Order: sequence, then structure tokens, then C-alpha cells
Amino acid sequence: MFLPRRKAYDVLVIGSGASGGWVAKELAERTLTVAMLEAGPPRVPTRDFTEHVWPYQLKFRGFGDQQQLLRTQPVQRLCYACDEYSHQFFVNDLEHPYTFPADKPFLWIRGRQVGGKTFCWARESYRYSDNEFKAASRDGYGEDWPISYKELEPYYDRVESFIGVSGSREGLAQLPDGQFLPPMNLSCGGRLAKQLIERKFGWRVMPDRVANLTVPHRGRPACHYCDQCQRGCYTASYFNSPSVTLPAAAHTGKFTLVSDAIVSHLLMHRSGRAEGVHYIDRVTGEHREAHARVVVVAAGALESTRILLNSQSSSNPQGVGNSAGVLLDGAELDAKAMQRIAAELKHSETAFPLPAREPTAALHLRWFTPASEVAFCGHATLATFHVLVNEARRIRVPENGVHRTAFTCKSGKLNVELSRREGKLRILIETPASRFEPAQVPDALATALGVVPGALDPKLPPQKSAILEGNLYVK
Repeated sequence: MFLPRRKAYDVLVIGSGASGGWVAKELAERTLTVAMLEAGPPRVPTRDFTEHVWPYQLKFRGFGDQQQLLRTQPVQRLCYACDEYSHQFFVNDLEHPYTFPADKPFLWIRGRQVGGKTFCWARESYRYSDNEFKAASRDGYGEDWPISYKELEPYYDRVESFIGVSGSREGLAQLPDGQFLPPMNLSCGGRLAKQLIERKFGWRVMPDRVANLTVPHRGRPACHYCDQCQRGCYTASYFNSPSVTLPAAAHTGKFTLVSDAIVSHLLMHRSGRAEGVHYIDRVTGEHREAHARVVVVAAGALESTRILLNSQSSSNPQGVGNSAGVLLDGAELDAKAMQRIAAELKHSETAFPLPAREPTAALHLRWFTPASEVAFCGHATLATFHVLVNEARRIRVPENGVHRTAFTCKSGKLNVELSRREGKLRILIETPASRFEPAQVPDALATALGVVPGALDPKLPPQKSAILEGNLYVK
């Protein structure tokens, strides 16, 4: 299906997942004409849903063809839900290749279909509280959100009331109660554990808050507890956009969905406003255009970024929203956070495995930085690095100031000292030693890390690194 060439819609939405579905529903219900472009195909329950399929009905009894998965979905298979039952909900990595620096592996889990990844999300539906929105006022790091929980509360109410979220009301400020359907019942063992834990430790034990129906809701039946939600749901008893928001949008008569439509870039008016998109039919390869007064980019963090960067024009030579060249700044992705910190520290982090010194360890991971401002002491695990990235982006060090902190991770205690002189941020990180067995490192990640030693920055020859008492100091 194509959109009419000359018709201009009120709103054009790119992406049909959780965000795109809600935008389409809300705007169509307000009588706006909405067109949605989705890069992938629709999913057919009788063909694609497997929650009631028994292992004996599958060729590999649910374990899957591991050689085939390694060949066609080497990244996607690292997600627990990508297996013989539900691999169809994830992209073929050969057909959707992407690159990343060998020293900064990024595992991109993608679902290109009508509904995006709402078929196989974990359905956890907790509300943020002012513990998150006003965290800076509590712990002194970063900035508070410009909104409070009270301002967002009515929107939480509205979403939960529509999609159906089951849970128990506990009266906890850090986990605000919502508009819940009855909670899922605890098992007999669960009830005993709840009584014991609450009596002995004073901890609160409660059923999970999930977007699964425990009673019929808005025409959808209750969950029948087959316990295989990541494989699709014939009864639409958990939230996904093709079963909940998109039908609501279609019911208005104002909604048009086009699948297999890969958006290349936005069409920009000379005034600098978007007036449509250029897209390509995934099946035929035909190029088309669609026009609207407003364009909503809801294609996921990386695909949305790609579209914006590709949308170059005389008024947006570096892409839409990228006049300062920092479009990626602030994105809520670890990879983007790494880039932002690297820009401020004037270096990029590199991880590479070293031969094990102890015969009992298979390999070590050691962190290496090609910047004289920085010294890394000892070894660090992947967990350490991710904790460090998320912590460092929250810290604001004033000129001539020093900030010291310590926090723990799986590898132990991590000491950090940040100081700023003449506008430059200097960081000293002291990490404990760690050991890695091959099974602890995902195959794709280990492969990527394994090629790093041959691709080190030539501007920092090995002789500039000195081994002192088992630690690596970058001079």
C-alpha cells in the first residue's frame, strides 16, 4: 500500500511501536487525519505467534538452529526472547547491518514490524516518582527534571486506565500506586515467602506491576497464564500497539497505516519546517513521498537519529535539530553517554583483553585511554565501566574544583576523582582487579574486543605505557 501522492495529512507518524501507536491514537481521536509509516511488515497471529506451540512441534525442540542463529542473527540472539519460537520478531542482522568501533561494541536489539518491540517487551509498568524527577535535589548530582511527579500523574492514570496494568496498591512514595486492575495472585510458596520476609526483614513483597490483564478490559480477555508472552499473544491480554493503540486509532476512521515503508529522510520546507518524508517500499524498492502539516519521528532512538541526520537541507546542513553538531548529545543510550563524556574528557575509552597472568584466569579486561589527562589503575569489568559512564555524566565539577566519590559494582569498590583546570576535566579512576571466564563475555562482544589490540591509537605507542606493580599507567 502507498499513500496518495497529492494528499496532505494533518500528521505523519514514523514508527508504529509504543510511542508511535500512542501518538496516532491520541491525534486521530481528536479528528486529525493521521498517516503512519512502518519500516517492517505486519505480524499475523496464526503465522507468527507461538505461545501455544509445544517443543515437539518445532524442528529443534525449542533450542533453535544455533548455526543459523549465529549466521543470520548473531546480535539479536543475545536477547533472551530471540529463539526458535520468536526469532521472527527480531531483525535479520545480515539484512540490517550496522557498524561500531571495534573498541566500543554496541549490541543493537531491533524489531522491525508493525508494533515494533511491543510484542516482546517485559511489560513492567512502574511509575517514576520524585525520587527520579528530583534526584539532583536529593543527591546533589546532575539536574532535576523540569517536571514533577504530580504534573505527570494524570497522564500515568490515563495510560494505565486504557492499556490495563495489574498490580497492588502499597502506599509507597518511591513506587507510586496507579490505576490498577487486580494484582496477579501469589502462589502458595509466594505467600509463605511474603509472610516470612516481611516478618523477618521488614521488607515489602508484592506482585509485579505489569501490563497484563487479570480481568477482561475494554474488550480484551484476561491473561490465561501460558507464561510465554515474548512469543506473541493470541488473546491480546498484554499491551502491544497492534492490539491496543492502533485499533483505537483505526476506529476513528482518520488513521492510515502503511507497512514496509522505510523512511529515508524528512522533506524540509525552505522555512525550516518539515512538510513530509521520503520513503522506500521495502518489497518493491520504489521511492515515494508523503506530506503532512506535522511529522512525528517515533522510530526508536537510533533510527530516529538516522532520519534526522539524513534530513539535510540549506536550512539544516547538518541535519534536523543538529545545528550545533550535537544531535546525539543527551540521548538515553550508554553508547551516546560514552560519546558525550569522551568529548568533555578529550579522550575515548578503549577496552581490550590482555593475556591472563594467573593460570586460573582465561583473560583480563583492562581499560586504556590515549589521553595524558587520564590515568586508569588496575583492571575493570564491563559492569564497572557502565556504572562509571552513568555516574560521570551526572557529575558537574566547577572550575578549579575537585570531586571525589566511591561506589561499588560487581568488581568491588571504585574510587573516582574528578577535577577541572582551565576548562579541562581530569579524571582518575581506581578499579579493583577482575577475572573473566570466556562464558561470561557474550560471543559478539568478545569477538569485537578481541580485535582491539591490533587497532590501538598509533599516536600512543606501547613504550609510553608503563607497567608498575601490576597496574597500567598511561603517561
